[in-house]
Amino acid sequence: MATSEDDKDNSYKKIKCTIHPNKKIKLLCSDCNLMPCCIECILDGEHISHKYRKLESVDFSLINSKFKNDICPKIKEKIENNKIILKESYNKFHEIQSQFYNNNNLIKNEIDKIRETISNIETDFQNELKETFDNNKIINTKITSSINQDNELLTNIENNNNNNNNNNNNNNNNNNNNNSSNCIDANETIKRYQQLLILINNNKKNSNKLKEYNNQVITFENSTLDEIKNYLKLIYSFKNNDNNDNKSNNEFDNDGD
Repeated sequence: MATSEDDKDNSYKKIKCTIHPNKKIKLLCSDCNLMPCCIECILDGEHISHKYRKLESVDFSLINSKFKNDICPKIKEKIENNKIILKESYNKFHEIQSQFYNNNNLIKNEIDKIRETISNIETDFQNELKETFDNNKIINTKITSSINQDNELLTNIENNNNNNNNNNNNNNNNNNNNNSSNCIDANETIKRYQQLLILINNNKKNSNKLKEYNNQVITFENSTLDEIKNYLKLIYSFKNNDNNDNKSNNEFDNDGD
């Protein structure tokens, strides 16, 4: 016939661990206010080197007394502590949320400044390139216009010269040359001679003007760009702005047995 001790032993064998539901409670930790423990609780390390008592070796009235007199009165305290923690958590998260939006606005504003600086640098580059290109366009226009005018004048001189040569040949054949025509020929020759000298000199000017072209090529110093990128990474830093000490009591007092 089973005794009350046997019934107690069998009842204790059915108690499952809250932390490890697949394991049964075997021991009570003497160093942790007779905390019921399973094998896994001990192996997890929280109760290493603590003293233990077998569950069935402890009078239930002792556990019941601790439960009613020591632990239950702390339930209300724990609930109040939880309310305090919950309120602190809400306030802290609200502060973090506000700081999150502030951080994003700050990032946007500062990055916008960097973008504006880069945009200004880009504009300066483009303006310098355009200024040089416009100067090259002016040089090209001047050379083209000058050569077209020179070619037109050269063609006229060449045509007039050919016509005069033909007329001179005809006059020589007819023996009708006179001093008046010779004077006219001399005047035309001197005029054309002057024009040709001017054109020859102008041709030299056009040749020299070719040297005024500026075929501008832009290059970037990759090493400098890498340095700039690295420096940009140093313009910000993250830090924990939480300087408040947690004054809440979150644990039950673990009095020895």
